Amino acid sequence: RSITNTWAVLLSSGPFKKLKPQPRMKTPDPEKGQGGTTPAEPVNPSSSADVLKRSQELIAAGQSAEAITLLRSAVDDKPFDVVRREALIRALLNKNLYQEAAGEARRAVMIAPDHANLRLLAARSWLRLGKLEEAQKDLNEALARNVQDPIVQLLLGELALERGEPEKGIEPYQAAFDKQDSFEVRLGLGLCFGLTGNARGASASFNNLPKAPEDVVLEGYGRAVRLIDRSVDSLAATLRQLMQQAHV
Repeated sequence: RSITNTWAVLLSSGPFKKLKPQPRMKTPDPEKGQGGTTPAEPVNPSSSADVLKRSQELIAAGQSAEAITLLRSAVDDKPFDVVRREALIRALLNKNLYQEAAGEARRAVMIAPDHANLRLLAARSWLRLGKLEEAQKDLNEALARNVQDPIVQLLLGELALERGEPEKGIEPYQAAFDKQDSFEVRLGLGLCFGLTGNARGASASFNNLPKAPEDVVLEGYGRAVRLIDRSVDSLAATLRQLMQQAHV
């Protein structure tokens, strides 16, 4: 106790003398873990509901890598469980691991070829990778099964934009908008209008963008900048060609 008092006097008269007294720190009991934290509930690997619930909690807490590890183990435990595979693909997409997501989606399709959501997840992954023909294949499979999900039309609009054909993207984006409004739909529709010279349509879309999660907004912003930049480069190349022809 005397040693403690001596250090207290030395510290209070030194460089820390202006600091306010701090509460006493207690060393946590290693057997009880860190004080104030609640240990995670154990996950029952045989219960898909438990696995999905825990993975969603991890993603919400910003621990996507841990969620992916959990879901990979869950898929290994029950490889024919489509729900687990779909959750894994979505987690990979959430982490921007598009190549892995596309691979998982293709493997899942082999197990459940009529599961439309897997086709759409595969198409989204291929679009993000810039592999447009692969995306078209999966979208064609979804269309052949008469899938009515508005995501089909959304992805067809994205495919048109990625191919540099914004005029062909207006109709599918409009069809998606008529079924379900969203940030991605409005953004895509606005880009199609803007890139085809419809300033009024573009303004109406961009001024009424619905709220969306930050990751969706950032991804959409990055894609919009890339598409507009590509369009400007194409226009500049066309103008240079026209000027060269005018001088001939």
